[in-house]
Amino acid sequence: MNAWKSTGSGIPEKPSKRMPGIAQLFDALTLRCKDVTRLLSESMDRKLPWHMRAGIRFHHLFCVWCKRYGKQLHLIRQALRDFPEKAPAPEHSKMPDSSKERIREVLKGRPK
Repeated sequence: MNAWKSTGSGIPEKPSKRMPGIAQLFDALTLRCKDVTRLLSESMDRKLPWHMRAGIRFHHLFCVWCKRYGKQLHLIRQALRDFPEKAPAPEHSKMPDSSKERIREVLKGRPK
């Protein structure tokens, strides 16, 4: 029987009678590359809990590929922040009038 349960985030959570902080840290220290890459991406949008950050740092001690992936994510993010004017503009930045009118018609029929 499998005692692990899914947390919905893809990382299994083991039921434990230990202190919650210790159990969370243990689970975070056993992350796979798949979990680490997903968490690194999530960390771009929100601050991760301390035990997940510790798990990523621990994983980086022995996995050069995930460490490199994290550096690449940060480099891309920083480049986009530093040079937003270099981001490619869409070719058709102006919406056609016919599309605007269709949107207005749809919005007129919706309750506020």
